[in-house]
Amino acid sequence: MPQATLDAAAAPEPDAFRMALRNLVGQVSVITVMGADGAATGLTLTSANALSTSPPLMIACVNRSASAHSSLRLGAVIGWQVLGARQQAVAERFSGKGGLQGAARFQGADWRQEHGAQLLDGAAMACAAQIDSLSDHASHTVVIARILSLHVGAQAGTLAYRDGAYLPLI
Repeated sequence: MPQATLDAAAAPEPDAFRMALRNLVGQVSVITVMGADGAATGLTLTSANALSTSPPLMIACVNRSASAHSSLRLGAVIGWQVLGARQQAVAERFSGKGGLQGAARFQGADWRQEHGAQLLDGAAMACAAQIDSLSDHASHTVVIARILSLHVGAQAGTLAYRDGAYLPLI
């Protein structure tokens, strides 16, 4: 198709695109970070994934309206947890359900600190990673981080999300 035809094509309306995206199945991740003030915070997202294995890099798209967004900065060490099938309560806390913010989101689960990042015990996968790149695109910031350490949960399964519902995959 010629470029002029592509350029002239009508883009979908944002609400129509949002509804179509509900058909995607995403792994549920939690990103944790220490703010510049030293306070721990984090968020739930389905847009985190591996970018490269050599070197080990991850990529995440974070909505700039997320309360934890302002804590993401170059050089910061973050925790990236891919949640296990039985960790829906963690996903809900870090999504802000019930109005939880900041350190309150860490309650009710076991965490350990590694490389300055908060890592969730029992996650399907937990990594400490250092942010190498931040790039704003529309409503989101693309985060690229270098993996510093990796832990894999043997029996955790995976928590997925589709059409507004959590799906435990064992």
